[in-house]
Amino acid sequence: MRKKTISAVGLWVLSVSLMATAGASASPLKANNGSIQSLTAQGATQPGNPIDVSSTVLAADRINNSNLYYVLSDPSGTIIDTSQTSSLHLETGETFTDSWQHTNPPSTGDYTVTLCWSTGNSHNCDIDFKSTQFSSVPTLGGFLWIVALGLIWIWLRRRRQVWAR
Repeated sequence: MRKKTISAVGLWVLSVSLMATAGASASPLKANNGSIQSLTAQGATQPGNPIDVSSTVLAADRINNSNLYYVLSDPSGTIIDTSQTSSLHLETGETFTDSWQHTNPPSTGDYTVTLCWSTGNSHNCDIDFKSTQFSSVPTLGGFLWIVALGLIWIWLRRRRQVWAR
């Protein structure tokens, strides 16, 4: 009986073709693909009220390690606050909802919130990036409303006395 032998080149060709076949039959291993589904900012309707920021992200593929990095800019473009949520591990199709607050009293104007979703601890936005604006129009607080209504009442009372003469 004669032994069959495979040369080194034949063995290499066989192993490459087996790896290619195995790779074609199995789904390729994708990673770090997702999208920011929502980014909202609201609040700051009165002086001293916080700004509430929330977001929802969706992993289109498995994401082993990522972070959400938020930047809050005031109407002049100056960065007034940042926040980071680290060590996110998401499976395909999984969503994650996050939120945070900025507690310093805002000034009137249009604020910008930017969200950068990145792998590892970087801030390169390699998964997704989203930005939104909101207007902060502080109104009178409760005490000032009472004072304003009192002044209007006094003014109307005096006008009534003038009309009665």
